[in-house]
Amino acid sequence: MLTHLSQFQTELQIHSKMRQQNIVQFHRAFTFESCTYLVLELCPNGSLMDMVKRRKGLTEPEVRFYAVQISGAIKYMHAKGIIHRDLKMGNIFLDKYMNAKIGDFGLAALLLTGKDMQVMRRTTLCGTPNYIAPEILEKGKKGHDHMVDIWSLGIILWVSVLARAHKRRC
Repeated sequence: MLTHLSQFQTELQIHSKMRQQNIVQFHRAFTFESCTYLVLELCPNGSLMDMVKRRKGLTEPEVRFYAVQISGAIKYMHAKGIIHRDLKMGNIFLDKYMNAKIGDFGLAALLLTGKDMQVMRRTTLCGTPNYIAPEILEKGKKGHDHMVDIWSLGIILWVSVLARAHKRRC
């Protein structure tokens, strides 16, 4: 089992290697008086969840706009062998231009490849309940891979549109 310190070190290692326009930029980390501080890109417009709650949903063109940005960031992470494993509206931040930025790599993991070049699936039960892919919850422990991020993206997009549709009916 990973300790909190090793989980934090993993988060720093993964996040510091991410260089993509729709991922919160990691600038540096430093320790001062037994506390470690992260210097990250400023996203002054809060999270996607904040905006959806405030506006009671997004329009379909807005959802398409964010879908393209988030999908591009996920494609980048997966090409580097990284699965985020905690994609949710609260971890999608908005920069000063209202662009989506994926952040919080606390549950991210590197997908390892075995000797036979098969991806070794992860078996850790993790994520946020409303966004967890079914394969993470399966009892057989076959494990999960990058597809769990695609499931979470679907939930994010569905909720973003559903909130506005629900508002119109009420």
